[in-house]
Amino acid sequence: MRITRFPLLTILAFAAVAGVVLALVIFFPGSVSGAAQPPAHPRPMQPASGITPKTHAAIAFSTQDVQHYVLTHEFPSGAVLPGHTIKILSIKLMTRQQADEQGHELGAYSTTKWVYVVTLEGPFYTTYVKALGSFPSTALKGYEVFDAHTGDTLEWGIP
Repeated sequence: MRITRFPLLTILAFAAVAGVVLALVIFFPGSVSGAAQPPAHPRPMQPASGITPKTHAAIAFSTQDVQHYVLTHEFPSGAVLPGHTIKILSIKLMTRQQADEQGHELGAYSTTKWVYVVTLEGPFYTTYVKALGSFPSTALKGYEVFDAHTGDTLEWGIP
């Protein structure tokens, strides 16, 4: 039985078009209907990495702004253990050099002049702490360092 080329090419072309349409429907569902659709499992919104400054001054926000941010955002190492609340032990405004003298490693931030160093009490999970060897799953205290001009989180950790 002999198949002519024209019907065979038509069937192959139809199969190719159907395959492209099927791939679009499966991998890009919004592109076929014309309207963007939300993903089936939307990602939770992540807070910005730091405080949003209110002015262009060298110190662009207050101690109260730092306190509000720390109390309304999860500590970077992990959440506070259930049944506990975060407690701010201190918020200190100092120069980057003073923070370096206290053991913070901010040398790479050469344009930073002023920082807020926040000392916290948890206990916190250490979910996002990367360390060699075994590491406890919780920590009692932690700290965060913010650029006082940009609001960026420069450093965080647990002692």
